[in-house]
Amino acid sequence: MRFVLADENTDVRFALGIRLAQESDVSVVGEAANARELISQIETTRPDIIFLDWELPGMAIIDLMDAIRDVMDLAVVILSTHNRAEQSALAIGADAFVCKTSPPEVLIKTVNTVVQGLNYSEAR
Repeated sequence: MRFVLADENTDVRFALGIRLAQESDVSVVGEAANARELISQIETTRPDIIFLDWELPGMAIIDLMDAIRDVMDLAVVILSTHNRAEQSALAIGADAFVCKTSPPEVLIKTVNTVVQGLNYSEAR
């Protein structure tokens, strides 16, 4: 699975990248600190999954989700420090939600669930 990490905080991207690198069959192919960089990364790296900060600078999240889907169909996992954003994230089309304060095991469980969903969709 190919991932792009989109968060304005370099430390968050770094920590996510380190944790994801510990998994087999996972490759972080790009990073973005704002909406413009994210769209560029999607176009050039063609990832399977994006980890997207709920408050990524440069574009309102609902418009950014539309822009992402205009470029390609891929899985989007929304990240936020606020649990209350989960329902809104799922309502605008996110495939999953992870609170940034959750233990790393939650992140990996979410990745596995999303990957299983992708594999199921590809088999249909």
